[in-house]
Amino acid sequence: MKCGARPDLCRKLRDAHPAHRPHLDRHDRRLWDAIVEAEALAWAESRSALGCGSFSFVEGSPDLHLPERAWIEVKNINHSDVWWDSWNQAGGVMISRVATEADELHETVTKKLQDGWDDALKKFGRVEPEPVNIVYFSVRLEFPPLPRVAWTQVEYWLSGLRIPAGYGAVVTKNDNWQSPAMVRGAALS
Repeated sequence: MKCGARPDLCRKLRDAHPAHRPHLDRHDRRLWDAIVEAEALAWAESRSALGCGSFSFVEGSPDLHLPERAWIEVKNINHSDVWWDSWNQAGGVMISRVATEADELHETVTKKLQDGWDDALKKFGRVEPEPVNIVYFSVRLEFPPLPRVAWTQVEYWLSGLRIPAGYGAVVTKNDNWQSPAMVRGAALS
């Protein structure tokens, strides 16, 4: 990582998945969250307008801070509870879940996106304002027969989202932070 963020990344990973305590299922989810925060920081650092940033360790604040430039709240729109249960029962072996109802998929994905957006707006309201506030969504969908349907729902949700001035949304697909699938809003190109 650029800008000296490696020690904070190591701290994030240790906090998410403690090495000297009994393993809990929630550690795996928290580890994914920490990895996605690192992806978002790498994405921000790759944008010359945003530059260097750091992880925030303040409870209830956005995840990343780029002083005098931006706050970034990271939302990991990932696997369903059913998928995580399968993962844990299989001892960490990837098992794909098949969605049988497109309506279920639509409600799940769009609800997670909207809940993430709403939560991010609350967090931005708790900190000193910066010129840009970005919500970075990392979307992983485990519905192999319906990927196009799933991404259509993500695109539809984002296209209808009212984004206030000074705010932006970045959506990455399956951890591809170097080339986001969708970008809307302030100072993100």
